[in-house]
Amino acid sequence: MGRGCLILFGAVWILFSCIFLFGPLGILLAGSKPNWMTVLPSALFSLPFIAVGLAIIAYAVLPWISAMRVSKPAITVSSASLSLGDSFTIAYSQMFKSRTEVKGVKFSLLQRETVVYQSGDSVATAHHDETAAEFEYPGQRYEAGDSLVFSRNMEIPRDWMHSFRSTHNSVTWLLQAKVNIAGWPDYREDFEIQVLPSLAR
Repeated sequence: MGRGCLILFGAVWILFSCIFLFGPLGILLAGSKPNWMTVLPSALFSLPFIAVGLAIIAYAVLPWISAMRVSKPAITVSSASLSLGDSFTIAYSQMFKSRTEVKGVKFSLLQRETVVYQSGDSVATAHHDETAAEFEYPGQRYEAGDSLVFSRNMEIPRDWMHSFRSTHNSVTWLLQAKVNIAGWPDYREDFEIQVLPSLAR
């Protein structure tokens, strides 16, 4: 689901939630003098749902806010064909659009298992991430136009599952970068790599 769809879903969610809030309040404003014991529960019941809608919108908008400070990174892998047990080198480059204080960068090699299943009348999707390797790059201050550049050797574990995709299950390998920006939402970027079922020689 794209960010725009999440924002629309969150807005519709809040709209329907507000019916339970403003309905009783409308009765109060109309001066019909309803019983507060019947009005307040209905109004309070909607507040958690409104909070959920706001959280959905915030989740969708935060990546756009963090992208105001940094550009989309360029991530390259030394080999386009990786197998279980292979070592490889990643090269990371990301330019800053304005002066930014970076507390640190965490770079992870993740294996993500995705399961699609039936939940009542709807279809649900569940994700589970396992960290195969990770390292941290120290933070520093960057001026506008400066770039964060580093390279690192990593290895695909030999006894893990290779990339796999079917109708209801999939296993994907991701390189994930999290840039911890002082006083600003963190920037996160996922980059998928393909891991073949054969073992490295």
